[in-house]
Formats: sequence, structure tokens, C-alpha cells
Amino acid sequence: TSLSEFQAEPEAWPDTEVVVKGRVSVSPALWRVQKGDTQVIILGILPVFPKSQGWNSKRVENALRGARGLITPATSNPNFFDMMGMLSKKALPNKQLLKNVLTPAMNARYEATARRADVDIHDFAHDKPVWAGARLRREVLQRRGLSADEPLATIIRLANRQGVPVRAAAKYKVGPIFKDVNTMDTAASEACLGYALDDIDFDMDRAPKAALAWAQGDIRTVRANYQGSALMKCLAGSDQAAA
Repeated sequence: TSLSEFQAEPEAWPDTEVVVKGRVSVSPALWRVQKGDTQVIILGILPVFPKSQGWNSKRVENALRGARGLITPATSNPNFFDMMGMLSKKALPNKQLLKNVLTPAMNARYEATARRADVDIHDFAHDKPVWAGARLRREVLQRRGLSADEPLATIIRLANRQGVPVRAAAKYKVGPIFKDVNTMDTAASEACLGYALDDIDFDMDRAPKAALAWAQGDIRTVRANYQGSALMKCLAGSDQAAA
């Protein structure tokens, strides 16, 4: 081959679209902790999860295969008397109206959030602030198709299918906590409403983005669209909740 052949003008390439693909994770992130022959595989979950968000469960199924157990977050099982006790005391005393108890700024924010979520708050008009916030959040989750049970419920079903024992990390009684909540003063109750509204705004704006990132193992985006439990902030002053 002569040098002149190397020096010849290169022929023109046709217009070509080149797509460069990197490796994209298509399943939730898992962490493995190992000591000796024992392994614990950890899967982080979100406080709320869109019911319509699909995710690839293959890695979780593989992690469950041969596992000695699945440990789920702490849980409570309120009984009939707990629920009746809570419902009997959720209303403000003397048939007061919530809007007359709240500060004007908090009432304006509460009503604005309800309008934004398209939730009718007429039924909450006589609720204590803490319960008005809790009930509004429940309605918003239902309307937006968000679940507080997923993806945990799916993971438990996968464990059951493989015969893996499931147990909660702890179980606590909710009755004493309800009692503490119902004895809050107006300021503490209003603070809880504020935390609930923070939670609602966050869930409406960012929960779907966090869930999509979670399903893809994109932890950086999950962290940017995640916040701690509003409930725990509300219960910070409760000895029963702390216990």
C-alpha cells in the first residue's frame, strides 16, 4: 500500500444518527451486608407509592430465594376499641369550627391545599386540626392513586409465594398514641396539621418522581425527592410515640 493512498481525501459519510446507550438500572437498588456466612439484603421503601407505578421484582425475588425470613417495618394493628376511642374524640369541643380555631394563615393554607387537591373538606369542619390534616392526607392519597401500603404489600406477597417467613421488626400499640394525640393543645394540633400539609404538597409534587426513580434504582433522584415522616414530627412530643 502506497503512502499516497493514506493521504487521499476521505470519502464523505452519509448523515447518520448515532445513539450511545449506557447501562440503565431497571430494578430497585439493594444493599448487601455480610458477616461470616450470614447475609442481610436491605431494600429501602418509600412512604407512599403510586399504584400505577410498575417495577421489576426479579432482583427482590432472587434475594428472597432461600432466605430465612423477611423483616418488614414496625407495625400496629388498631383494634375496634382503639378506632372507636379515636373517632369519639376527633371533634373539637363545644361544636367549634376548625376555621375559627386555626390561625388565619394556617386556615388559608389548609383550604388552598384542599382546593388544589380537589378534596371537599366539609366533613372535616369540626375536626381537631391534627385529625383534619390526617383525613385530608388520606383523601389526597386516594384521589392521586397513591398507596401507603406499596411496594411493601407486593414484597410480602413475593415472600409468601416462596414460603419465606415474614415478621415485622416490631409491633406497637396505637391506642395510647391516639390518646396522646387527642389531648394535644391547639398549638401542637395545628403544628401537626402544618406537617400534614407539608406532606401532602410533597406527595402531590414529587412522590411519582421518587417512585419512578426508586423503580430504576436511581438513588440520587430518590434522595432529592424524599422527606421524612410527617407523622413522626407530629408525635415528637408524645412519650408513647417515642417509646
